[in-house]
Amino acid sequence: MSSGGGSNIAHLTPEAIAKWPAPNYDNPDRKTWMAPYSIIWFAAGTIMLGMRFWLRLRGHAGRLGLDDAILFPGWLAGLMFTIVSIVYTEHGGDRHVWDAKPDERTNLVLCMWLGEWSFLICGGLTKVSILLFYRRLVSGTYSLRYKWVIWSAIAFTVGYTIAFCICLLVNCTPTEAYWMAFDIVYALTQDYKCLDTSVINTMAGVCAAVSDLYAVVLPCVLTWRLTIPPRQKIALNVIFCLGLVVVAASGVRTYWLIKTGSSKDITRSAFNLFVWAQFELQAGIMCASAPSLRIFFRRYLGGSYGSRITETATGHLDKSLATSKSITVVRDTTVTFKNGDGSADEKVSGEQQLWSPTRSEERLTRYSHEEDEAYAMSDLGNKSESSTRGKWPGQV
Repeated sequence: MSSGGGSNIAHLTPEAIAKWPAPNYDNPDRKTWMAPYSIIWFAAGTIMLGMRFWLRLRGHAGRLGLDDAILFPGWLAGLMFTIVSIVYTEHGGDRHVWDAKPDERTNLVLCMWLGEWSFLICGGLTKVSILLFYRRLVSGTYSLRYKWVIWSAIAFTVGYTIAFCICLLVNCTPTEAYWMAFDIVYALTQDYKCLDTSVINTMAGVCAAVSDLYAVVLPCVLTWRLTIPPRQKIALNVIFCLGLVVVAASGVRTYWLIKTGSSKDITRSAFNLFVWAQFELQAGIMCASAPSLRIFFRRYLGGSYGSRITETATGHLDKSLATSKSITVVRDTTVTFKNGDGSADEKVSGEQQLWSPTRSEERLTRYSHEEDEAYAMSDLGNKSESSTRGKWPGQV
């Protein structure tokens, strides 16, 4: 029997249960679309993540880094959440709680417990990965204050993720009472204690929404001062602001998380909670992969940004630059050239002419606008550091 006045996931009193309608086990009202819904969103997130890794492995969108290493286990946790959401609905979570068979209810609450675990891990790792990407973005270009802002955001995300994971472990004593308390025999014969999760769930939802919000605001503030072409800056901010959709989804998910704790029809409230949580997780993974995806579409599906400079098999330039007279350096850096015969060096600093028809074709390929955009979209931090050593950003 319970020795405490708390509850694990829902406040279900004997009085509330007595008011349930008569159960309909044979032909219940069901919502059967969770499986295709979850699979579609997971597939979309997986495809975009796969493109990100593929581009980075080939060196087209920067190099693999710590942000990629953090995001992959986050994706695995997202896979776990997808599986749990499908299992939840296949074992009675797609119907009203009074239409779920008594022997299914403990498994349903166990799915909720596992879903909370996988959601916290996937969401936390995804946000840390995004913040580490911002860290790479400003490496060598921003003051220590901005870097500490990012590290503080990472610390907050890691801190609340660990804290709420611990809460899941200690919420009930023993831990299994979290789901076994919904078994009548267990509830009447076993001694257990559960904390009231209404406040914990509210705090968890608020922390997740706040972390989603600063994951959107930070890059907009940081990239505003980057010395990159205005169109690239706007493109970056548009991609980052797509995270506002995740913030909105987080708010709706928090509503259903709180409502589940007070609902008398816990399975239906939890169903909506799974719906919005799945969207939030996969949209977060897609936002984390969006910068690299833009490079994919531009590079492989024929898009372009400005004049693309390519070197053909015969060593001639692409026709798109045939009538061009010059290219201008827009970045405040110094580049050293060696003539084809190696006889002399030339330096270009600040906003000076970089190319004219008399310069070698080899230099043009190196300084293509495609390289410039990869610099801005994916690995600006590493390339900024390389430029301070006398190398042009994008040169490996």
